[in-house]
Amino acid sequence: MSHDPNPASPTSAVSSSQTAVDPQVQTDLEKEVQAAIDNQLRRERKRRLVALCSLLSVLILVVALGFLPTTDYVVESPGPVLNVNAKIEGKEVISVKNTNTSTTPLAMTTVSVQGCDDKGITYWQLIKSTLTSSDAVVERDNVCPKNISEKTVAQVSAAQMTGSQDSAVVAAWQLTKPDTKFTLTVEQAVTDGAKQAFKKGDKLVSIVDADSKNVQITSYKQLREVLEKLTPGKPIKVTIERDSATQEVSVVGAKPEDSSRKGAMLGITLNINPPAGHEVTYAIKDIGGPSAGMIFALDIAQRLEGKNYAGTTPVAGTGTIDLSGNVGAIGGIKQKMLGARDEGYKVFLAPAGNCSDVVGNEPKGMTVIPVSTLSEARAAMQRVAAGQAPATTCKAVLQKQK
Repeated sequence: MSHDPNPASPTSAVSSSQTAVDPQVQTDLEKEVQAAIDNQLRRERKRRLVALCSLLSVLILVVALGFLPTTDYVVESPGPVLNVNAKIEGKEVISVKNTNTSTTPLAMTTVSVQGCDDKGITYWQLIKSTLTSSDAVVERDNVCPKNISEKTVAQVSAAQMTGSQDSAVVAAWQLTKPDTKFTLTVEQAVTDGAKQAFKKGDKLVSIVDADSKNVQITSYKQLREVLEKLTPGKPIKVTIERDSATQEVSVVGAKPEDSSRKGAMLGITLNINPPAGHEVTYAIKDIGGPSAGMIFALDIAQRLEGKNYAGTTPVAGTGTIDLSGNVGAIGGIKQKMLGARDEGYKVFLAPAGNCSDVVGNEPKGMTVIPVSTLSEARAAMQRVAAGQAPATTCKAVLQKQK
């Protein structure tokens, strides 16, 4: 029996699966992997840097564009509030000769406007003002048209202020002393027919009315009453005094520019002078426009009557005034109410024609009283003095208009 003296071990038939790796190859592989990772990181950093630079470029462009000016819009914000019973540089804001100044504040309100000059305003200013509740962004042509020079705008504004002051004097006298006789003189002839008939300085003596009667001219109100019954396009006979001599002139009646007015016009502008002894002077500078007319008239009227219409209650307000005492609408009513509120005024007289802008914008704690005439404004102040509620409100005014 044969016998294998060296039988195979069970493990000797199994071969090894492990292969030795060359250290150099291992190192090269690791370098390749690391290089790939580094390249990927560099590409990612470059992509982020490009994105960041693009974003910064856009931001810089946006910021730069924000500083560019625009001349299409202006910004209105609350302006100075001026007590007309106070003094400016030692002079009374309003002085009425031979009368006493009221001791109760009566304030005119204003609006500050940015953007009326040739430089305009920046888009950043527009954005800021849009986000500011007390400001209003308005199309420039509604305030100071671009086709009119800054100098001309200032001249017009100054003329409007002077006109409002003159109208306030007449309206105050007619309210408090309706029988007062005025001297009416020609300031300027406007229409072609008037230029042929009148000269600057002509004093109006009398006019032939619709009943062919010669009526002495003693006040603007009386002249308007006669003209309202005359017909545009027909001759109007007027007696004037020129160079200390009287003479009769004839002028074709002009159609009123204001469609709400009746009758005819003489086609002239007038200087209307009340009796001597109560001359009115103003010390207001650097403020233009016609919107303080009602406040001027109220203050002159209460001085002529020797009263403080609102008692001891300070009152602010705004509104134009015409020679007949009608109160007209103005711009920037919201900013004017806010300006008055900021100065501590709690009673505000507003034109009834602005009621649509008043409702919803009344400052908290402020009583806003709508008025249409100087007489209504006086009555409103007298109710304030008596502790009575306003005769009407802007909501009631708007309700009546529906």
